[in-house]
Amino acid sequence: MRWLTRAIGGLATLICLSACTTSTPHSRDFSFAFLADTQYNAREEFAFSNMLSALNKEQFSFIVHGGDFKSGSNAPCEDALYTRRLEEYKQSENPFIFIPGDNDWVDCQRASNGAQDPLERLAKLRMLFYTSEES
Repeated sequence: MRWLTRAIGGLATLICLSACTTSTPHSRDFSFAFLADTQYNAREEFAFSNMLSALNKEQFSFIVHGGDFKSGSNAPCEDALYTRRLEEYKQSENPFIFIPGDNDWVDCQRASNGAQDPLERLAKLRMLFYTSEES
């Protein structure tokens, strides 16, 4: 079932990206970036930093992170990780919108992730990432 969720998410991403590449007379009036399922390991954290630097050189209406800022297993759902991700996202020079993915809170109930209460983890994400109505 997880493969179906990823396949649907991937298809939605491709549709969004293909729409972004369509050239119109006013294509510069509105543009956004979408990313997700990244920062699963040290290599991806480094790559994310480089990607954010590249995105900062562009002017977007907003950037959306579609969630899963950590692996779904063998990746504890620690407050320190949540805080680190928030600080990384604050480096964006464009409005940055984070939408929690299942890895970020639902999968926290797994023993390999610390056997934590998913609703408590979602409340923590809300407390950190949604302190105002602005991105």
